[in-house]
Amino acid sequence: MLFFNTLLASAIACPSFVEFYPDPTDTTDSFGEFLEIALDSNLSKDTLFIKQEGKTEIPYFGLNGNRLLLHRDTTTCIKRDGLICLPLEFSPLPNSRETEWLLRQGTCKDSVFLPNPKAGKSLQKEDSLNSWVYTNPSPGLANPLFEKSVKDCQIEILKQTFLQDKFKVSLALKNCDSAKVAFKSSKLDFSNKITEDTLNLYSNLTLEIPSDGSPELLDILLLNDDFPENDSLQTLLISKKEIPLSLTEIHFCPEEGKSEWVEMYNLLPVDLPLNGFSFCNRADIALKKAMPYESILFTKDTIALREEIGFNEVRLSKANFGALKNTADTLCLCFLNDTLECVNWDKQEHSLCPSGFNVLSRKKENTPGIQNKRLSKKELKNLPFTVEWNSRLFSQKKVNECRVRLKGNVNVSVLLFNEHGNLLWQHTEDASKENWLLIPIRKYYPGIYFIKFISGNYEKTISVVLRP
Repeated sequence: MLFFNTLLASAIACPSFVEFYPDPTDTTDSFGEFLEIALDSNLSKDTLFIKQEGKTEIPYFGLNGNRLLLHRDTTTCIKRDGLICLPLEFSPLPNSRETEWLLRQGTCKDSVFLPNPKAGKSLQKEDSLNSWVYTNPSPGLANPLFEKSVKDCQIEILKQTFLQDKFKVSLALKNCDSAKVAFKSSKLDFSNKITEDTLNLYSNLTLEIPSDGSPELLDILLLNDDFPENDSLQTLLISKKEIPLSLTEIHFCPEEGKSEWVEMYNLLPVDLPLNGFSFCNRADIALKKAMPYESILFTKDTIALREEIGFNEVRLSKANFGALKNTADTLCLCFLNDTLECVNWDKQEHSLCPSGFNVLSRKKENTPGIQNKRLSKKELKNLPFTVEWNSRLFSQKKVNECRVRLKGNVNVSVLLFNEHGNLLWQHTEDASKENWLLIPIRKYYPGIYFIKFISGNYEKTISVVLRP
C-alpha cells in the first residue's frame, strides 16, 4: 500500500506560475493584464491559494483543468479543453519594479521573484533554467519553446499523389507518437462537395480521398494538442487530369522597349490559392490567390506594363522569370514538385513577333487579361450563370422590348452601355429566379448597345442594335 501511495504522489505535478503580462501596449493595463498557472487535474479537489507580495491570499476552488488563466478581460479568453479562465482580481501588476508571488495547493508550493517588466512583453518561465525570459504574450496557450513538459505535436505532409480514382496524402507526426486528426477536403467548384473524417494517427498515415481528379482544398487539424498554434495545415490537391491554372498567352518578343509578359488564367469558378505554384525553376509566384475566372499578367516590371496596356482592370504581378528567348524557349508551370504544363515556341511562333501568341491556338494575340478561347464543356457546366435573350435587333417603332433571362445561383450585375462606353443603366438580378428582365434600350437613340453581365470575376457581354 505504501508503494502505491508513493507512485500516486510521483504522478502529481505541482502547480506553478508560467507567465505574467504586467505591461500591455495594445490595450490598457486594466484590460490586458494576465497571469497564467500550469495545473495538475489530480489536485482539482484541493483549493488553490495565490498571494501577491504581502497581500491577502485569494482562494480558487474546484480547478478541474490543466491550465489557469487569470485575465482582466475574460471575454478575450480562448476556448479550449483544460483551460480555465477567471477574472484577475489582484491589484494592478507593477510595471517598473520586481515583484514576488506565492501559490499553494495541497502540499504543493511555488514562489517566484519576477524581474522588472518590459512594455509589450510577457515574462515567461523557462523550465530548463528555472528563470524568466521576455517574449510575446500567449494567454491561455502553453509555450513549447520554454515549457519543456508541453506536448507540442506537429504534422507534416510528406507526399501527395492522384491514382485512378483517389488522392493519396501521406502524413507524418513530429514530436509525438500519436494524435487525433480531423480532415476536410472541399471540391473547388460550385458543388463544394466535402469529404471529412476524424482519424487516429500513429507516426505515419496515408489519407485516401475518393476523387475524379478535379482540384480540392484539404484542411488538416490536430486535435487536443497542448500548443494549438501550429496544429493546422492547408494544401491543394491537384492532379494532371484536371489542372486548375493554365498559361494562356505569352509575349516573348515585344517591340523594343516594351515588356515581356505571361498571362495565366484561373479555370475555376472559385478562389484558387496560389501557394505552391511557380514557373518551375525560373520564378516563384508571389500572389496568394487567383479569383474566379481571373486572368493575371506576370512580368518583371508591373509599373511599366500597366502604362503600356493603359487600363487597370487586369491584375498584374511581378515574376522575374528571366529573359524569354525570341528564337526558341520553354516556360513551365509547376505545383510543388510536379510539372503541370509546359509551353514552348520556336521559329513558327517567332514569325508572330512583335505580338504575343495564344497558347491554345498558337496564333497571334495581344489581348492582356481577356480570354479569347472557346470554353470546354466542363467550364460551361461550371459557369456561375447563363444568359438567354429574346432578340438582338429592336425597333423604336415596333413594340418589341429587349428582354434577357439569367439562370444560376448567384446575384448578377446587369449593365447597359452605349457604343461610346457610357453607362446608361444598371440593375442587380437574382439568377436563381430565372425571370425575364426588361432592358430599357427603347428609351434611347438608335444605335449599337452593349449589355454586360457580371458575377464575381466572370463577365459576359452581348451586343444589341436599336433601329429607328
